[in-house]
Amino acid sequence: MLRQSSWFPLAWLREQCYCDAHRLSGHRATVLWQADRNGELVWMDYDEVLGSRQARAQWLQALADYGIAFLRGVPCQDGQVLEVARLIGYVRETNYGKVFDVRSVANPNNLAYSDLRLGLHIDNPYRDPVPGLQIHHCVQASDEGDDSLFADGFALAKNLNVRGPEAFEILSRVPVPFVFRDDSAQLRAERCLLELSASGELAAIHYNDRSIAPFCLPPEELSHSTGRIVPLPCCYALPSLHFRSNSKMVTWLRLTIGGCCMAARGLPRQASAGCKGAM
Repeated sequence: MLRQSSWFPLAWLREQCYCDAHRLSGHRATVLWQADRNGELVWMDYDEVLGSRQARAQWLQALADYGIAFLRGVPCQDGQVLEVARLIGYVRETNYGKVFDVRSVANPNNLAYSDLRLGLHIDNPYRDPVPGLQIHHCVQASDEGDDSLFADGFALAKNLNVRGPEAFEILSRVPVPFVFRDDSAQLRAERCLLELSASGELAAIHYNDRSIAPFCLPPEELSHSTGRIVPLPCCYALPSLHFRSNSKMVTWLRLTIGGCCMAARGLPRQASAGCKGAM
């Protein structure tokens, strides 16, 4: 019988250790923030981030830590938001093209094209794959414009898990359909509102009450038949009620002309009117 031996450096074996203590030792915990901590959110000058690798690293670290980061002084030129995106990676083109213009038009096919106020939401849950990062660049502001509503989705999810663990369990286990249709595209995807990683940790949030489609689920998920399970439609309504009843967890910020906001998937938000967005 053929016998073979393999030799590995001890340092390499230590690096591949998969015990929790070692796996998490180099992991930097995300910061869960509420309204009283919005002063910690990072705003940096675009020229500084553009010209300094250290400043760019600081800005990206803030994005990783808080799920959101801001820039000031970004030139208000067509396509400039793509230049901001290139500081990080490539832009995924969608049915809207590489840039989505948030503006008010007649007969809008998307509420972002209207002047209606939008509540907290995550964009494009009907898209597969969903955008990982989104950048909003304010190039023109209406005199009648308003502040934008921001919240840390992970902080809200954690709070929801404390107040309604059964609802959290259902929302992280049962996928729901999201749909978008217009004259040129029809998009559909099914995913859990609360997406967990392979290790069971919260990885992303897919909350958009404007693109949710009718449920198609087993009866036991839609009723109180077990006497213990909270029905899914009620669970889906819970985040909206939860957001509204937790004013301390949401904050209003104004994105002025030349301002730029980058947000990660775990962050529900309302984009300011007059912005250009890249995904």
